[in-house]
Amino acid sequence: MTGIESIPVQSVSLFCRDCAEKQFKDWRGWALKSNALPNLPVMKDGYCMQCGSTRHLSSVNILWQNIGPGLPDHWVLIIDDDENKYDNSWYRKWGFPYFSNSECPLCGNQVLVNHVRTPIKTNDQPQESEDFSLSCQNCGLMSLDGKIYKDIDL
Repeated sequence: MTGIESIPVQSVSLFCRDCAEKQFKDWRGWALKSNALPNLPVMKDGYCMQCGSTRHLSSVNILWQNIGPGLPDHWVLIIDDDENKYDNSWYRKWGFPYFSNSECPLCGNQVLVNHVRTPIKTNDQPQESEDFSLSCQNCGLMSLDGKIYKDIDL
């Protein structure tokens, strides 16, 4: 098990918007601590092989949204584009759940690389913590080197 040796480069994928909207309704979790993200069908030749839709969604328009007062209770996935306009600066600061694709270091299947950015202040100086994880439908959520994160109940 070698994992990913360096920070991945962001890539753009086009997913089926109809399938994404259905799957996002039921998903909630913690960005680096819980269940794998929904596996979205990639558009092929302008349509979805799963449902036949022609509505597409760019991976850079899928964002984290924290839910709960103060510190988040959990996270949900939102779509930020011309149909759903959110405050870009607020939601994009948390990173990109569908950052890029890679190969699972444990089973070899395709995995999503998740990006989470945590803006913090120390001594009134803004700082950022950036974390990446792998989301595999087979193996679950893991660090870049293949360490599996424990599921938590929400």
